[in-house]
Amino acid sequence: MKIAFRGGAEQDIAAIAEFYAAAGPGLGAQFFEELDKSLSLLRRQRYAGATVPGQTGFRQLLLNRFPYRLIYRVTSEAIIVIAVCHQRQHPRLWWNRVQEQAPIYMAA
Repeated sequence: MKIAFRGGAEQDIAAIAEFYAAAGPGLGAQFFEELDKSLSLLRRQRYAGATVPGQTGFRQLLLNRFPYRLIYRVTSEAIIVIAVCHQRQHPRLWWNRVQEQAPIYMAA
């Protein structure tokens, strides 16, 4: 199954990786490895994440080793990643992204 990223999700990933790259040697790369593992899991088991309370149709998958979660929804064509946000970040901070119409980036 394909994975699509909304524009904001790509920005989230870049900002988080940049933060960890500055925090210590190799941490940015380790963040990308964990993100890739989570995306691989979603490709195999698209409903692996828990439902987002109060947000019908959206799911969240916690990353290992890093305090972030992938917010996504599943369609017949793709898994659409809406945001990658800190686990303590309020859900309303990503909710405005739901109104976007088309994914900006598709990964095979």
